[in-house]
Amino acid sequence: MRALKPTKTKKCKCCGKRKAIHLFVKHKPSKTGYGSWCKKCKYAKQKEYREKCKLQNANTEILIHTKICGTCEIEKDINEYGKCKDQKDGLRSVCKQCRHEEYNHRYATDPEFRKKELTRVNIIHSRPESKAKNSETRKIWAQNNPDKLIAMTHRRRAKKLGRINEIYNPIEIKQKFNYQCYYCEEKAEILHLDHIVPFHQGGHNIIENIVVACQWCNCSKNRKMLIHWRQTLLFILEDLLNNKKSNRIRYIKKSEKLDIIRLKTIINNIERLLITKNLFNHIQ
Repeated sequence: MRALKPTKTKKCKCCGKRKAIHLFVKHKPSKTGYGSWCKKCKYAKQKEYREKCKLQNANTEILIHTKICGTCEIEKDINEYGKCKDQKDGLRSVCKQCRHEEYNHRYATDPEFRKKELTRVNIIHSRPESKAKNSETRKIWAQNNPDKLIAMTHRRRAKKLGRINEIYNPIEIKQKFNYQCYYCEEKAEILHLDHIVPFHQGGHNIIENIVVACQWCNCSKNRKMLIHWRQTLLFILEDLLNNKKSNRIRYIKKSEKLDIIRLKTIINNIERLLITKNLFNHIQ
């Protein structure tokens, strides 16, 4: 059996007790590499000092409205400074903008600091409390902003497939089309943003490639090109006029949203769109 080495001890100048050296605060300039106070005494003293500062800040009212930043040396409003309990005025000496720039510069240049920050953020987000809070906030945001959520999904899909992305406001596009479907020319409660040339057919996420469509028209078109969708609708129209029983007719009857007049308007609008976009020549 190996003999255990005796642990080094040191006497604390605050409480006067002799304790193990690892219970003292590290201090490089000293001979031992540790400070003269133990951790317990130092933390208690720091806590007492903070409480004292809190009482002082509570008793003294802030009468100033501006403050000079210690970094940029510009006089700014007190709202542009962060709160600090240890300061007499209760505000930081550096403004928020300077602190933000300093943090970004350090994050970009110092790899060790970046690694520490990433681990810190991952630990915070991995907690079950933060996960639940984030999921709740996402759900609330999605319910309040359905149009923005659709635009985000379009951007994500376009980026994944390597298509051109353009920032647009879905509400402005719906206002442009007067809140009605481009194909059937009917107003509906639920309106979708339909890409004329789908992403899987080489289409881009740009305003020129987007029209407003109702739920039935958008689901009926799906990933088809306008030429192929027009052909399927022509077959359906032919079956309806000839009173033929087919799977297409059964599907339409189940939906109960399509009649011959509406079908003709959709086909006419598709042909008009094919002419304007120079896609009509591709019909065989």
